Amino acid sequence: MDAGDNCVIALERIERGDKVCFEGGSVIALDGLDLGHKVAITDLTSGAQVIKHQAPIGSTTRAVATGEHLHTHNLKSDYIVGFHQEDAGLDKEQVKLACSEDSSPLPVNANNTAGQVTAPTRVKSHLSTTTSVAQLPANDLLTLDAQGYVRADKQVGIRNYVQIFFDVECASFAAREIAAGFARHEVQYFGFSGCYPSDYAYRVVRGMCTNPNVGAVLIVALGCENFARQQLCAEIQASGRDCAILVIQEVGGTAAAIKQGRHLVASMLEHLQHTPRRALHWSDLCVGTICGGSDGTSVITGNPAVGRTFDFLGEQGAQCIFEESGELIGCEQLMAKRAASPEVAQALLDEMAKCRRYYATLGLGSFSNGNAEGGLSTQEEKSLGAYAKSGSGTIKGIILPGIKAPSAGLYLMDVIPDGEVRFGYPNICDSAEACELVSCGCHLILFTTGRGSTIGSVIAPMLKVCNNPETFARMQDDMDVNAGAIISAGLGLNQVRDDILRHIKALCQETPSRSEALGHAEFVLTYKDYDYSKVSLPCKQV
Repeated sequence: MDAGDNCVIALERIERGDKVCFEGGSVIALDGLDLGHKVAITDLTSGAQVIKHQAPIGSTTRAVATGEHLHTHNLKSDYIVGFHQEDAGLDKEQVKLACSEDSSPLPVNANNTAGQVTAPTRVKSHLSTTTSVAQLPANDLLTLDAQGYVRADKQVGIRNYVQIFFDVECASFAAREIAAGFARHEVQYFGFSGCYPSDYAYRVVRGMCTNPNVGAVLIVALGCENFARQQLCAEIQASGRDCAILVIQEVGGTAAAIKQGRHLVASMLEHLQHTPRRALHWSDLCVGTICGGSDGTSVITGNPAVGRTFDFLGEQGAQCIFEESGELIGCEQLMAKRAASPEVAQALLDEMAKCRRYYATLGLGSFSNGNAEGGLSTQEEKSLGAYAKSGSGTIKGIILPGIKAPSAGLYLMDVIPDGEVRFGYPNICDSAEACELVSCGCHLILFTTGRGSTIGSVIAPMLKVCNNPETFARMQDDMDVNAGAIISAGLGLNQVRDDILRHIKALCQETPSRSEALGHAEFVLTYKDYDYSKVSLPCKQV
């Protein structure tokens, strides 16, 4: 990937005894390995750091010979294992270092804008901390040529949904049955299954119900739960949207609630037919990104292509939100260097210290068996791919779930709860994070996957960017963009970026994504705790 790396990544199946060629040399493979896995290109002693993309991804647990497969059997994370609870953040000198011009952990490679793969030469670097010099997309991508739905609060949506929200699991059946009476491109449902008050859940729900893609909301309640439904209804109405409350215990039970609920929704749909329209611009959009089912191809193909998409969107005045802070461990200095101010840099470093404490307490990270099968070996190696989705723009701050970004630009969303780790709080969950992005105002979500994912999302259409050409061949009914063609067909990152932009344009013209067409509309709302008083900080603005 870069000069100075001591491993290379397989772009196809390698058999034991094969000559593995790369720019600058070759080695004989001592093991068989699959696409996305790593080969050592020099002898490594026990405890040596393995370098990929000129960044350490862990240390060897024993001596490793040239040509040997580098993986979980001989490589361990330097972050999760052995991290101590008393490790608290990073000091001001480290922030100063992170913001200095001479402290880039990934030095700029002269070839970092090419993004081409022509075996057996190497894949060019794309994790530069400098602004991309990539060419602008074709003229057909400079305008959206789409009409958006104008809300009373001046937001403009790319969909015009009635959302049915159930505020306790006991009301979920009625909500589902009400929605079943209508076309799924008009009416969706989601809900919070808990009974106890939750500031986090309330804020996320409020943000989802006032997302620009939502025109009206029906709240379905059992009647004896603690959710603040009257307050929620009032805040939705204050945004200019229709909202009504249906209490099952008050209307006479399930059947009566379904009948009355369908009548209310039909009336809302009739009203939404008169929603004003206007031309959409790139600057109207808020776009989020998630990665799921990552593998060794993620950092080569789709993730950096999404990063370049974010760079373009940022230049056009859009809002971009990357998340999974728990999957950015090891990229602290990279993010801090791109911070808009020293205060934001400190907040980013503190955020990552919180993530490391959280996972140390759990005894695990967001690393899964599927990640390992796909060639990733450690949490920090996985982080390199997650980080690539953020592009090269300035990071303006950190936002919390349920808080809309204050202005255009690039933001990190904090997905790790504050305070102590508690039973029932989640590890990384793609559907929960999609809801959190929706609650921050995202019109759509770019979901990158190497191993394959089938989920979709309520409210914000999900666009699947497949990193691995073999996965795309197997699961193309679920995938929108074949970023794996960077490996299989020699496409450049900019070409894939342009393909992603064309798919976004089609979404804005109301062409459904693959997950939408299949009917995927997953949601997960759970309990978390955040200190929302922090939103007054420069890096966590309302």
